[in-house]
Amino acid sequence: MTAFIKITHAEPLPGHRIDLRFSDGSAGIADLADLPASRPVFAPLANATAFEGCVIENGTLEWPETGIGLAVEFLYARANGLPEPRTEADATANELAVSLRQLRKLAGKTQTELAESAGVTQATVAGIEARDDHKLSALRKYVQSLGGTLEVVAEINGVRYTLHGV
Repeated sequence: MTAFIKITHAEPLPGHRIDLRFSDGSAGIADLADLPASRPVFAPLANATAFEGCVIENGTLEWPETGIGLAVEFLYARANGLPEPRTEADATANELAVSLRQLRKLAGKTQTELAESAGVTQATVAGIEARDDHKLSALRKYVQSLGGTLEVVAEINGVRYTLHGV
């Protein structure tokens, strides 16, 4: 992804959960109930009042009273039901998986409906949405099955160029 994903909304919920929205349009609830027991640094978050004191600062989630902050990539994975990233490549793969899933949801289709339209199985659609590397032909077929068209754009020095014939 060309831009870093940021948190745009955070609302603490009972049970050490947080309703999150992200700059890529995805949203979900991150369950953080296991954090206070996982490492001593997170112990202050066991207090419900302290937990509710979270704020968004520069697109990240912070608890100023405790000095605790959590990586957006970690929260993104928890809120979107994705594997927790261990590397930058893992974080990028999560973003792509959510992007394709969000695109499908915006088109109002389930994985099964998309699979029927594309002439593949639902498992194939799930696999495409989970992959971090795709052939353009697979992406083109995925988008066409949603009723759209795929455009490839290169950005060089802030100027966008639509690529043709790819």
